[in-house]
Parts: sequence; C-alpha cells; structure tokens
Amino acid sequence: MLRRLYILILLVTVTSCDIAKEDAVAPDIGDENPANIFYTLQENNLTIDPTAFAELKEATSLSISQLPKNGEAKFIENGFIFYRLTNKAATSDAFSVEGKTATGGSITEEVKINFVSNPSDLPCYAGALGDNARTEPEKGVEVNVMLNDKTCSSIADNSLVIEIPPKNGKAEVMNQRIVYTPNKDYVGDDIFFYRVGINTKKNPVASVDLKIAESAECTSSIIDDIINILSYTPNSELPLDVLQNDRLCVLYKDAELKILTNPTVGTLRIDKTVGTRPVIMYKLTEPYKGQQSFEYALYRSEKLFIKAKVTVNFN
Repeated sequence: MLRRLYILILLVTVTSCDIAKEDAVAPDIGDENPANIFYTLQENNLTIDPTAFAELKEATSLSISQLPKNGEAKFIENGFIFYRLTNKAATSDAFSVEGKTATGGSITEEVKINFVSNPSDLPCYAGALGDNARTEPEKGVEVNVMLNDKTCSSIADNSLVIEIPPKNGKAEVMNQRIVYTPNKDYVGDDIFFYRVGINTKKNPVASVDLKIAESAECTSSIIDDIINILSYTPNSELPLDVLQNDRLCVLYKDAELKILTNPTVGTLRIDKTVGTRPVIMYKLTEPYKGQQSFEYALYRSEKLFIKAKVTVNFN
C-alpha cells in the first residue's frame, strides 16, 4: 500500500513539471487567444492584462516601452493596460510592454491591435470589448455590456462584476446588465470597468465610456438673438426680451436667468418686474453706433445650465 502511494505521488509530480515546462515555452492552453494580437471595432476600447502574456508572467515590474502610433495606452488601477484609438483612419496599431525580472533582465512583448469594420468579422476569442453610453444629468442608463463581448465557449453565469467603479457616478450590476447613474448635477465624461468570466485571459475586463450631457431637446431650445436698435436715448434702459424666441424644454421652464458675459460698451441688469418673464435691461450713457454682444444662461442648478449669445446692432 505504501509503495503504490509513493508511485502515485511521483507520477503526479512529473506531470506537473512537464506542464510547467511547456508553459514556459508555449501559451497557456486555457486561453482562447494564444497570441498577443487583439481584434476590436474602432469605437470599442480595449483593456489588456499584460501579466497574462506568457513571457511576462515572471516580470516583477512592467512598463510601456513603445507607445502606440494611432492611439493611447496607459496602466490603470488594476494593473491592466487601457488602450483607446485616436486615429479613426487607422486599421491597426501596436505598442510594446517591457518587463523587468528579479535577476535584472528584461523581456519585451509586442501587442498588436487590428480594427475591423463589422462585428461579424471579430474572432470568437476577441474577449471583452469596451462600450459607450450617453445619458442626461441625474438620469440612469442601462448598458448591456456583454452584448458585444466575444468568447469561443461561454460566459460564466453571474460572473459580471464591477472591476473599477466610476468617479462621477454609481454603477450597479442588475440582471446581468449594468445601470449607471451620474452624480447629482454632474455634466461631463465618466468611465468604469467591468469583468466577466471568459476564457480569454488577456482581456476579460472592458471599459464603459460615458458622456453625461443635457438632452438635445434642452440644448437646442435656447436660441441666439440678433437685435437691431434703430433709435435710442442715452441714459435710458433698453428692455431686451431674450427669452421671447426660446422654446424651453420642461427642465428649464423655471430656470434662473443669469448674465454670463457683458458687452464692452454699456451695462446690463436683469429685471423680473416687466411682463411675465425676466428681461435683460441694457443701458448706455453715451450715443453709440456699432455692434455689441453678450451671453446669458438659464440655470436649473448650480452646475446645469444652457446658454445663448445676444448680438445688438445700434444703427
């Protein structure tokens, strides 16, 4: 009995050594993408794990030794490399990652990226691919992040998790999708990263790039003004009803009128006692002929506003 047990242990040890030896010279057979070549669409960013490259597994530190020519590559919080295309005319790109070993040596791996024009041209091992979404301030958006992710097998059940949360909002996994809600009054860009359980070891993480902006209905509802003044008495105030031609969306019906920039000649003030809506009073102390301009805005909160320009011609 003792002898049989010894033989069994010996056989297992030899098999493990053989696998380790093969791994040192060949890619991990569990990875669907054995090469350092990635495929994506131009609009889908890539998030790559350099420690999954066979030659870099023994590295103690990593750096991007050669930058891509058609995009940007940088390390992110989890040690992955985030790649974003900047040259929309490019069909491919490449960059190099250098690893330092404990013995003082260095290893360099080249990463190649090919851009395809159609999702059907992506290989099954394309892995997790970045997503893009747009929403309005304080309004949540649901993103089906796994819709464009590719694997030759299947995505593990309930494996979707938030890898790096957004800085300007909240991301939650709900029914195998991610719901993003921006922070109160936030307008601008945001990004977060998620992870899925797939056999493509080099890119199981992907980004979601978000743009938070007022709706087109609201931004287009405020219109620039051109006002022609045929006659004017110095030291009197001209009431400029700048909101008259604006077709405001519901969110801005009760917004506060503010002056953003002033003309170089004359002064402005807001009067809320004339008519049913506030007007801008323009006063010049001296006779003037020429053109002046200023900007006004409607604020629905401290950070959320829409603006327009007013051009006044004194004839």
